[in-house]
Amino acid sequence: MNIKNLLKDMEYLSYLGEDNIEITGITNDSKRVNKKDVFVAIKGFTNDGHKFIENALENGASAVICENIPDNVKGKGNFILVKSPRESMAKAANIIYGRPSEKLNITGVTGTNGKTSTTYLLKGIYDYLDEKSGIIGTMGVLIDKTKIKIDNTTPEASDIQHYLSMMLEENVSHCFMEVSSHALELNRIDDVQMDVGIFTNVTRDHLDFHKTMENYYQAKKKLFHLTKVNNIINVNDSYGNRLYKEHINEGI
Repeated sequence: MNIKNLLKDMEYLSYLGEDNIEITGITNDSKRVNKKDVFVAIKGFTNDGHKFIENALENGASAVICENIPDNVKGKGNFILVKSPRESMAKAANIIYGRPSEKLNITGVTGTNGKTSTTYLLKGIYDYLDEKSGIIGTMGVLIDKTKIKIDNTTPEASDIQHYLSMMLEENVSHCFMEVSSHALELNRIDDVQMDVGIFTNVTRDHLDFHKTMENYYQAKKKLFHLTKVNNIINVNDSYGNRLYKEHINEGI
């Protein structure tokens, strides 16, 4: 993809660089940058990705998405300046990998417990029907019967779009995705077109990140504003019952 096609479809503040740049991938990990990748500099909880822009350029990054350009790399690369690199990474990845979620049927499963079991039960049904399906979750990525190891329950937005595009290449029709509260808060599934959302339950967990149970619940709830077809909610869970009632009131 030419960078002009990427810029045409994404929001950004300014672009400083050449026009005829080819792009083949995107990542926010400077160690995983390949030639012609876009590197996304994200300010995380422990590290600032802007410190690794120079490393990414040395590894062959064709462009960088960032909030600002550090002095040590000014004039050394092609820079797309944005307000939120994390949000922009999701949008850019969707564009670069050809909007794969629009061509798949995707079910997102969220909840404190039961996400992995639910995704594997669903995949088992499709295996029985001899239909190719995939999983993204705690146990890794499954593309039909091929397994890829991952570090997070829900990977970064750039990786999700890449895995979805790989599923399309293998003629997978359905993907069952575990959607963690961290992923929902950190924009990892932004620009993923979800067809169905499943809510299992909410119990006390991850308060080191969310601080309160209300914040934790509200993070889970975000999934059900992204789905376009149906939602399945466990109303025997107190938070599930609340979610169901709130969605009825909101007309979802």
